[in-house]
This record gives sequence, C-alpha cells and structure tokens, in this order.
Amino acid sequence: MNKEEAIKLTTNIVFYFWLVLILPWFVFAGLAGMAFDGGPTRGAYVFVISVWTYPLSVLIVGFFRRRVPWVTILPVLNFCGMFAADRLTR
Repeated sequence: MNKEEAIKLTTNIVFYFWLVLILPWFVFAGLAGMAFDGGPTRGAYVFVISVWTYPLSVLIVGFFRRRVPWVTILPVLNFCGMFAADRLTR
C-alpha cells in the first residue's frame, strides 16, 4: 500500500466514524437547548452552537475529504467547543 492509498483509507475511516456519531447527535441535539435553563450565558451559546453545527462539519468533511485530507479533523472543533463551554460558565 502506497502513501496515497493509506491516506485515502484513513480519511475514509475517520469520515465514517463521524457519520456514526451523527446517530446519537439526533437524540442530544434537541436536548442541547436546555443549556439555557441557567440563563443566556456565553457558555450556553457556545455549547448550543457547537452541538447544532456538528452535522455541518461532517457535511464539509464529506465533500472535501478527497481533495484536502486534513479536513477530516474539522468535527473535533465542535467537541472542543462543547468542552470549552463548560469553562466559560465558571
């Protein structure tokens, strides 16, 4: 297996991993709005935006993973936003 095939295989595996994570997203995306139960804080906005834009990140990865393989790490930013939201509320 040459380097290009290895990169292609890796990007496909990572992309399908992000697709599998969309299944639980359908459950938790609707519940993300409860972040505002404590009031409209900056952390609540960051959390909700991070959760609700996750499918957009996966869609971008789906379109551009063949031309730009490193784009497969884009959905990691959504998870970073979710965890950073906790720090913003403290």
